[in-house]
Amino acid sequence: MKKLLALVLALVMSMSLVTISNAAFKDADKIDYKEAVDVMNAVGVFIGDEKGNFNAKENLTREQAAKIIAYLELGEKAADALVGSATFTDVAATRWSAGFVSYCAQAGVVAGYDGKFDPAGQLTALQFGKMLLVEIGYDAKAAGMVGTDWAINTSKLIATTGLMNGIDGSVNQVLSREKAAQMTLNALKTPTVEYATKGSNITVNGAEINFGASTPTYVTNTIAKEQTISKDKLTNSGEYTIELGEKLYKKLVLSDTTDAFGRPTRTWTFENKKVGEYVKDADLEYTAGTDYEVVYADLGLTKSAKIGRAHV
Repeated sequence: MKKLLALVLALVMSMSLVTISNAAFKDADKIDYKEAVDVMNAVGVFIGDEKGNFNAKENLTREQAAKIIAYLELGEKAADALVGSATFTDVAATRWSAGFVSYCAQAGVVAGYDGKFDPAGQLTALQFGKMLLVEIGYDAKAAGMVGTDWAINTSKLIATTGLMNGIDGSVNQVLSREKAAQMTLNALKTPTVEYATKGSNITVNGAEINFGASTPTYVTNTIAKEQTISKDKLTNSGEYTIELGEKLYKKLVLSDTTDAFGRPTRTWTFENKKVGEYVKDADLEYTAGTDYEVVYADLGLTKSAKIGRAHV
């Protein structure tokens, strides 16, 4: 009987580690940020190579990041139709990424340095975060994401918006493809912003300074059925915030659900097809026998508190 019980528990434990998803990359076992990769692949922003691999640990290049932003904003078909121009001296108009790079430059997402873009260069989380912040609605100049203090101001906004949530390491790390997918997924769950005025720019001693810009405010609406990512409301108006995912993908839905074991999960669907079901991180984990007094204390309960029967 004890052996049978141990076998059943082992099976349950192994099943509890399973994440249900529709991704079919050949190297799926090497992906640590599965939820992010699944969702961003489902909407067509992050795709694998011609061999069917995602290459999660490879570093993202600057031109690949430009393609991601273009795909986010325009969709695959329109983005692939972009025509490149001689925006930067090291990005020929015939280069595969020229259209994406030119688009991002015109949109204020990238600026380059001394007329160059370094398309094949590595990208840091800080640099990619700036690109995503512009996509969310922050103006690079009005938000101080240009000039000598760009890194400080960008880091503050990345922290405020939570773009690094779930990612180990600092914003100065070179960004892998899977971590870029996680940052992009975080961006989809972030409220978009807008400006009443973006102010004016003047150049002083070679430095461009913005003045007169208004404080960015959240983009909102009052239509409950359009809240497919978040139900968050502003306390002062009661209006819903419009997350980037709600702006870009009307048929991308995030739902709070439970799995077969009753655990809280996140379920993503896109165009009425399930992308995946992902167990939320546990607040606490017990790896050995634990007295109920300890569990009560961890939950902030007293012995007299009434709770439902625990199933362990």
